[in-house]
Amino acid sequence: MRQLKILPPKQGGQIRAMPTAGNYALTAYAGEINAKQVLEAGFDKHLAKPIEPAELVEAIANLITE
Repeated sequence: MRQLKILPPKQGGQIRAMPTAGNYALTAYAGEINAKQVLEAGFDKHLAKPIEPAELVEAIANLITE
C-alpha cells in the first residue's frame, strides 16, 4: 500500500475513490504475522479468505459508514 501511494496517478497511485475510506486487504493468508504485515504495509484492516459472507458485508458496511 505504501508503494502504491507514492506512485504517480497514471501508474495507479493517489487513488481517490473515497477520501476517508479505509484500505482493506483481502488475502489468503490468515496468520497473525500476515495480519501484522498487512497493517504495517499501510492497510487499515486485514480480512482473510475464506471469509464468511456476513463478515464481508459488515466490513463493507463499515467502510461506507466511516
